[in-house]
Amino acid sequence: MKLLLIVSFYIFIYRVSAQIEHVYIQKEINPLVPNISGYTQGDIPYYLLCDSLGIQSSKGFTVKEFVISYKGEEFKIEGNIVPDSICVYIGSCKYEQIVFFTEIYAVNNKMEEIRMYPFNLKAVKNED
Repeated sequence: MKLLLIVSFYIFIYRVSAQIEHVYIQKEINPLVPNISGYTQGDIPYYLLCDSLGIQSSKGFTVKEFVISYKGEEFKIEGNIVPDSICVYIGSCKYEQIVFFTEIYAVNNKMEEIRMYPFNLKAVKNED
């Protein structure tokens, strides 16, 4: 009787596990959320803030201009790359800096202009 109970238990487990479907969830990235080196918020290593690829988007939007703000100063930038002069200044600061990216305008492959979501990053120097 014990053997029959054990065998029926294994058959039950086998049937239940055979019926389980595996579901894979793939997170889709919003193309209107720009990033720098994959960072959209939080801490970013200082050297990546000045990445030569600049501000990017996941769906091929090309950033044409943006406003960068730090320490109460704002600069309107043409293109998608943080200028070297700003990178040098942020790098020379004694403390970590929060850098705000606003008024980000981009165009798609049909040359339609869109406004992307603003974001901010904290440039940290001791990040591995």
